[in-house]
Amino acid sequence: MKNLKVADSTYLLEEGLEKLHQESMDWISEMDLWKLELDFFQKLLDKYSAQFSTIEQKKRLDYFQNLIIYYSGELIDSFIEKTKRHETLLAKEMVEPLEMDEQEYRKMHKEIEEDVRSLRKRFYAYKKEFLTFIKPVI
Repeated sequence: MKNLKVADSTYLLEEGLEKLHQESMDWISEMDLWKLELDFFQKLLDKYSAQFSTIEQKKRLDYFQNLIIYYSGELIDSFIEKTKRHETLLAKEMVEPLEMDEQEYRKMHKEIEEDVRSLRKRFYAYKKEFLTFIKPVI
C-alpha cells in the first residue's frame, strides 16, 4: 500500500519502517559524498591557492579552508554518527519489534530528517559559493 502524502508533507498513513531505513541509508550515503566533495575542494585550494594574491582573496581562501575543516572534520561526521546510531535502533526494531516506542522513533527520524535538510541547504550554498570563488583560476 502506498503512503498518501498531503500538501503539508504529513502522511495520512505512516511510512513503513523499511522506508525509514532507506531514508537513513540515503542520508548516510549523501553525507559520505559530501565528504568526498570536500576532499576535492581541499585539493583545489591546495593546487590553486598561490593564484590568489590580494588580501581580500586570501581572506576568502582562509574562509573556505576553515569551512572545509569544519564541515569535513566535525559537522558532517557528527551527523553521520547520529544517523548511524538512529539506523542501529531501527535495525533492532525491525528484527525484534516493540523493543522501543515506535512513535518516539518516528519523531527522532523526523528530527534527523529536518537536520539533514538544513545541513544539505547550507552545504549546497557553501558549495555554490566555493565553486564561484575557485572557478576563475581553474
